[in-house]
Amino acid sequence: SVAAAHDNCHYDGYDMQTQRLLSPIWKAAGSDLEFRNAGEGGSCGDSHRDQVYCIEHMVGSDIDLLTYSWTYFESRERGYKEHEKVLRWALMMDKAP
Repeated sequence: SVAAAHDNCHYDGYDMQTQRLLSPIWKAAGSDLEFRNAGEGGSCGDSHRDQVYCIEHMVGSDIDLLTYSWTYFESRERGYKEHEKVLRWALMMDKAP
């Protein structure tokens, strides 16, 4: 939940901090910077293993960059398959971020 910026951590989440820090630079270059936090806690019984298949629905199809922060819950040997799934599903999106 910390990486997902749940509870009252949204303002302090790394994505919002990065947006606040870099937005003026992008603005000066004539563009906008928008971070979308699709953080899911898994409290409804799902986890990083099945949320991969919903990436496009959670962040949209028009993203330029996708980051992944489920490593807090993964053990060293379990996470690699999920990392590959994230990459494969992201590459199937329209813009292939």
